[in-house]
Amino acid sequence: MNNLRERLPRIAVLITGFGFVTGIFIFVFAYFTVSIPDPNAYVNSQSTIIQYADGSEIGRIGSENRTVVTLAQIPLTVRQAVMAAEDRNFYTNKAFSVTALAQAVIDNVISLGQGRGGSTITQQYAKTAFLTPERSIVRKVKELIIAIKLENRYSKDQIFENYLNTIYFGRGSYGVQTASQLYFGTTVDQLNVAQAAVLASILRSPGLYDPGFKAENLSRLENRFAYVIDGMVEEKWLTEEQASRVKFPLINPRVTSGALSGPKGYVISWVERELNRLGFTDEQLLIGGYIIKTTLVKEAQEAAVAAVNQEAPVRAPENLHIGLVSIKPGTGEILAMYGGKDYLKYQFNAATQGIASGGSSFKPFALIAALEAGIPLTSVWNGDSPKVYDDGIGRPYLVNNYGGKNYGDVSLLTATEQSINTIYVPLGIKAGVDKVVDA
Repeated sequence: MNNLRERLPRIAVLITGFGFVTGIFIFVFAYFTVSIPDPNAYVNSQSTIIQYADGSEIGRIGSENRTVVTLAQIPLTVRQAVMAAEDRNFYTNKAFSVTALAQAVIDNVISLGQGRGGSTITQQYAKTAFLTPERSIVRKVKELIIAIKLENRYSKDQIFENYLNTIYFGRGSYGVQTASQLYFGTTVDQLNVAQAAVLASILRSPGLYDPGFKAENLSRLENRFAYVIDGMVEEKWLTEEQASRVKFPLINPRVTSGALSGPKGYVISWVERELNRLGFTDEQLLIGGYIIKTTLVKEAQEAAVAAVNQEAPVRAPENLHIGLVSIKPGTGEILAMYGGKDYLKYQFNAATQGIASGGSSFKPFALIAALEAGIPLTSVWNGDSPKVYDDGIGRPYLVNNYGGKNYGDVSLLTATEQSINTIYVPLGIKAGVDKVVDA
């Protein structure tokens, strides 16, 4: 028994030593087996932007709403606000900091949870850009290893730039540029100190600090905002006088509509389908950052939507689906398209997927063929209803006007204005069916 007691300290030392050596071995093994994924693949991926012909934006294809900017485009005050909130010693510490972790614990106890986090910016970047959000020892080890490798491979400026373009700010925005636009309606280079401090405060946990998400978040955000401003003063990035002039800014209300909501969803999904047909994969469109300029004219598209809203039946049946396409003669360019009222509610595109009779849509082509054949708009035609014509293969073709209305003798101009069927059928026959097809 005495021998066992004498051996216990030695056994404890051996077990501790073995555990230490094993831990070192595992860490070294993991270091050489865990690789850094390509930071340009998903980290700096951007949504594919769909544009009108004039370059203005219609919408985006992409799971992450992100616009990448260089560090030089991000004001120093924005960078300092983020460091004040997340990692005040970023430019002097290593990949991870034991001291920072200890300080974070003390800081959060004193500030009742409003203090800084224990992870360095490099660790946060590693976690956000390359790893899943799961909480496990394996993921934490990978985070530390990737953080160390990032520090060895990239400069602090490169890491900080990628971090600011990667971190999630809530409201579907990834990166400081998109966050600036959603929260304040401006670009990052135009942010003032107060706005920068708000974004720096929110990025810690958008669900807890974005007042647009929950009204009770406002008080938490204001406390966090004060913490960031105080941190900037403490680090001498702001003077006491400058800080005293910083007031909590007005934040844009949260927009709840999705990227594909409303009529524009039909346009975006149609463009995406056409790009797929041209060989672009879904993954390329999600992360490629392409800019796709369409032939759609903004004013024409807005007019198309307005026309449907104004002219559609007020008490329309549920199965009524309205589609509209405006095509430029000669080139075939699509100038406007209306596929439905709300893509999120109904994904059937009435403009591209609807199968229905051409109806009066052939009349403009018949008119073009008639004018080219020398038939003037002043020519007189009989618009009574019904009438019977030859369908071209020897069978009778009964034609009625809408509502069975009789118009009598009218000019071709009036027939066009009133869309008279019993005039346009013989007009097409006289001009030549083949000419109507070619028009």
